[in-house]
Amino acid sequence: MKRWIAGCLSLFVLMGPTHAATEQVFPSGDFEDPAGWTIGGEDGGMATIVPEAAREGKMGLRVADESDRVGSDCRSTPIPVTSGKTYELRFWGRNLSGSGIGVYLHFHDATSRTLNDRRPNQIISSLPQDRKGWHEFKLYGMAPAAAATLSVWIHSYNASKVRADYDGFQIAELSDEEAAKMQDENTRKILSRGTVTYEDFGAVGDGVADDMESICKAHTFANLHRLPVQANAKGIYHLGMKALTATVATNTDWGTARFTVDDSGVATKVESRRQTLFVVDSLLSAVKLELEPVKRDQMQVAARPEQDCYVQVESDARRVFIRRGSNQNKGSRLRDCFILRRDGAIEGPIDWDFDSYTRITARPIEQDTLVVKGGVFTTLANRMLCDKGYSYWGRNIVVRRSNTVIDGLTHYVVGETSVGAPYGGFLSASSCADITFRNCFATGHRTYRTIGSAGRPVSMGTYDYSANSVVNFRMENCRMNHINDRTLWGVIGTNFCKNIVLEDCVLSRMDSHQGVSGEYTIRRTTLGTAGFNAIGRGVLTVEDSTIYGSSLVALRGDYGSTWEGDVVIRNSRWVPGNGARLWPRLIGGGNDGMHDFGYPCHMPRQITIDGLFVDDSKHPDDYRGLLFFNHPEPARKGLPEKRPFPYQPVRKITIRNLQTASGKQPCLPNGYAGTEVEYLPDTK
Repeated sequence: MKRWIAGCLSLFVLMGPTHAATEQVFPSGDFEDPAGWTIGGEDGGMATIVPEAAREGKMGLRVADESDRVGSDCRSTPIPVTSGKTYELRFWGRNLSGSGIGVYLHFHDATSRTLNDRRPNQIISSLPQDRKGWHEFKLYGMAPAAAATLSVWIHSYNASKVRADYDGFQIAELSDEEAAKMQDENTRKILSRGTVTYEDFGAVGDGVADDMESICKAHTFANLHRLPVQANAKGIYHLGMKALTATVATNTDWGTARFTVDDSGVATKVESRRQTLFVVDSLLSAVKLELEPVKRDQMQVAARPEQDCYVQVESDARRVFIRRGSNQNKGSRLRDCFILRRDGAIEGPIDWDFDSYTRITARPIEQDTLVVKGGVFTTLANRMLCDKGYSYWGRNIVVRRSNTVIDGLTHYVVGETSVGAPYGGFLSASSCADITFRNCFATGHRTYRTIGSAGRPVSMGTYDYSANSVVNFRMENCRMNHINDRTLWGVIGTNFCKNIVLEDCVLSRMDSHQGVSGEYTIRRTTLGTAGFNAIGRGVLTVEDSTIYGSSLVALRGDYGSTWEGDVVIRNSRWVPGNGARLWPRLIGGGNDGMHDFGYPCHMPRQITIDGLFVDDSKHPDDYRGLLFFNHPEPARKGLPEKRPFPYQPVRKITIRNLQTASGKQPCLPNGYAGTEVEYLPDTK
């Protein structure tokens, strides 16, 4: 019963009379004595105690947050509490403008460590945007077993802009009888049923009413009670415009339910274009990890975590992936991700040498698999002008929990116009391990132009799938339409991943920007004209697949066209440029050796072809056969014969069962005298 109170009552912000309770001493809850409150160093003057914010008395708290990067930070002096007791916080608030501010009830242990500062255990009251004038709010929470003190934190969300006033904070301790009475009939019904619905928390599901707050409450309740969530199969849930995120930490079945994401701005503008709508997250907190310096390909460390962890490390000592071209940049800080087993073994070998760390993050990996099923999402595309630089939109689903499967999700994009800003990926995985997207359907996004960092016009990458810093990422039977439509951008982009597998997919493109390492496998898959793009290291395999890109494998020139390892092609079909009239290159890319990308650049060490048909029936009149590679970068005027950052050539190509529609044999361009080409007898 008591555990239920801590979870259930954190869901609701109550108004009106309450049960009798024992009043606690709360230092300066009316802000008459500023010494009862501490304003954090990063607040930057957002939170101030001023007369204009007073409801009663002389002083009140005003928060004026005009930043979309950081939020306000005002905390009360902690007061002692008794573990197992339920506490009621009462206060008054009024919204002046904007939205995105909350009052948090924080419990701390004897060392002042906060016990409930992570979702889904937060106890928080958000101030509604449409609630003008002064209103009273109430929060309830049970002190955890290790709790020694309680404090109130007033914080505007980092990405939000808001102005609000607060006053009249009071704390009361409820008796056990009073706490027990707080459980309502609706909660008893949900617990008896064993599943949570959005309608349990007020969702309408008619496609018009804003259901996002109800959806957030439903998932918070489900997370606290470890219950699955079931959407109404006939429901049409409008996800609204507010800066809200639902945390999914239990199995969720969206089935055939429809979800509307209106980014068009025709009726109402969204509060935050970067806001994530659903985050699939773990209930386990990050753990502290001491890690010695590590070397590339190291497979064992001294650390022994209590359970397997996803680990991400960063260092400011070096920059890598220093991009070249129209989207040039200064590169990314050195980073790596891997799975650390309890015995100190590493899965996903280290890519770089780390002598020191700027940041180490270790998140325990849940042993059970979380599954999110179904759901038909429709995004009404944004119409934001983006004529210089990139302004990416979120309004998406982000997976941050390791050991998660997204199965059967469908996403449509409608209403694109001649003006629009790019999306970072509607279904995205970030900083986790063992992720599978299965039986999903995606939509390509229209390509828009902007001015890039080099001051030249560029096309903006805009995605429906994305994966960043994921160890073991799989896509199975994921499909889309119009894979050869050149007006649409390639459907997926990835960065910093390890071990990527695509099986039985039909997609316009597969692309790794800032590297993939380990196994990079395309199996029984069709990729459209945007092709198969890669840089990284390990073993790259194309097997039983059809590729329509201008190259069978394109090594991205803006990152040095590097693949340090082997390429294997088996039993596949390649239609260069979807049948366009061109002179095809099996491996695309190039590097003139004049740019420092932050790492040595390599052509594949060895290329093995065992079964490949090339439909080169459409070709130039002087066509003499497909080229294995581009011609080496010519010694243009002013370039030295010896380049400062030499591009390592291919060592060997082994060929068996390669056929072309033209009947012409492939050619090795001049400049590859050191590359061995071996033809093996064909097999039937």
